Amino acid sequence: PELLAACQTAAYDGLLAALQGVLVSRGGADRGRFDVPPGAARLRVTLNGMEAGRSDVDLYLRRGAPPTLSEYDFASTNEGLFEALDITDPTGGAWYVLVDEAAGRNVPVQLTISIFAP
Repeated sequence: PELLAACQTAAYDGLLAALQGVLVSRGGADRGRFDVPPGAARLRVTLNGMEAGRSDVDLYLRRGAPPTLSEYDFASTNEGLFEALDITDPTGGAWYVLVDEAAGRNVPVQLTISIFAP
C-alpha cells in the first residue's frame, strides 16, 4: 500500500516541509516516497505505533530507490513501537521509506517526516 497517500503537508518555522500521516497497516511492509529539497539542513523521520499485543515496527530509509530489509541507507530497528532517524545534511532528491511489522499484525502507526531549513 501507498504509505504517504493520506499525509498532509504542515508548515512550521524552521521547516522546509513536514509530512504526517496515520497508517493502519494491512500487515507486512508498507512503503512511501517523499522529496528532500537541495540544501536541507536535517531530515528527521519518526515512527510511533499503537500497542496491538506484542508488536514491533521497524523503519528503513533509502535515497533514490525503495529500501528493502537488506538494502537501505538508514535504519532504526529498536524493539517496540518507536523508531527515529535524524540525518544531518541529507542529499536532495527522492527518498523512500519502508515501515516493517517485525512483530505483530495490523499495527496502527504514525509516520512523521520533517525537513529542516539551514
